[in-house]
Amino acid sequence: MSGADLVFEPVSAAVGARVSGADLTKPLSEGHRRQIIGGLHRYGMLLFRGQKLSDRDVVRFSAYIGHPEIYALRPEIRVEDCPELVNIANIRDENGRLIGLPESGRQWHSDLQFKAEPSIASALYCVECEAGDTEFSGMAAVYDAMPAPLKQRLAGLKGVNSYVIYNERYGNNARKMTEEQKRQVPDVEHPIVLSHPVSGRKALYVSEGMTARIAGLSPAESDALIQELFAFSTRPEFLYRHVWQVHDLVLWDNRSTMHRALPFDQKYRRHMKRSTIMRQFDDV
Repeated sequence: MSGADLVFEPVSAAVGARVSGADLTKPLSEGHRRQIIGGLHRYGMLLFRGQKLSDRDVVRFSAYIGHPEIYALRPEIRVEDCPELVNIANIRDENGRLIGLPESGRQWHSDLQFKAEPSIASALYCVECEAGDTEFSGMAAVYDAMPAPLKQRLAGLKGVNSYVIYNERYGNNARKMTEEQKRQVPDVEHPIVLSHPVSGRKALYVSEGMTARIAGLSPAESDALIQELFAFSTRPEFLYRHVWQVHDLVLWDNRSTMHRALPFDQKYRRHMKRSTIMRQFDDV
């Protein structure tokens, strides 16, 4: 796909494209904004390389897609003077305090899948990265490839998504939640199969990290089906592994992809800044 001076080159068969011709340090033209949003709906994930961005540049770009969220659950990881961004980082400030979550997102998930109104998209910008790749799964391609009997079985089912259970399973002492934080994130149900509101394409919406159980099924049935769906959705043909370079910005659609941060030796420095984007504009 190309148009004007933007070119979209797929990075895998199931998800993602690299975008050439965009300078995100400057305001986007309306034509480029629409091309980028169209590319996001088509490919699920977009990579912009060599973008030397300020915090406000990242926020401005995110605002072309929708409405950047002010992250309330863990205000201590917000970027200073820029509350629309959070630090995903294992580095410390001058007082020895971690500035962000060092091991965030190690399990497969879609951002804010645990909320009644999940994030439609996320943007992650690489400030410093000696290690730590990110893997994406194209969940629309996953659904397309499912056998018909499995699709029929999923029709009408809902997953129960829980941040509290996620944190209990995969968190650590640094991420221990207060009772007030738990009250902010009650369990929510979402359809296991989503129809994209723009493209209409269906995608699986189940993840290891956030989907605690399937409503209406017995625990044994629920666990078995979740594991079957998880195994299917993480087959190699649906995945793209992104090896980060400094000044990369990656934008992804949380309604048609899931992702995870791959583990790495914490002796290597890693600092990313992320926005979560809510409520897409009605005109695209």
